[in-house]
Amino acid sequence: MKQIEDRALRIASDAFLREPIPEHWNEMSEEEREDWVDSNRSEVYEGEAVGDVFNAMTDHAMVIAQAMYRLVGDIKDALIDAGADDRLPLELHDLDVNSLLVNR
Repeated sequence: MKQIEDRALRIASDAFLREPIPEHWNEMSEEEREDWVDSNRSEVYEGEAVGDVFNAMTDHAMVIAQAMYRLVGDIKDALIDAGADDRLPLELHDLDVNSLLVNR
């Protein structure tokens, strides 16, 4: 599920960069990515090596992605349980996912 990793990287990059990573990030070479990070890193990381900032950002993204995968799995399980117990609303927009997760 590459979309989760991509989204997690975008979220993680907010903590390290002044600008969101570009849409064509996945098509960029590693050298282009590092150059881009060097040009757009937050002032907090100005004294850090570019590779360290890049690695910290991708490590942070992996943690976020793991949390997202866990949450998606929990939501799926909660929906299955709620469906089996006939607790799902008739209209999808009435679905309160948070209460499904809290009340498991």
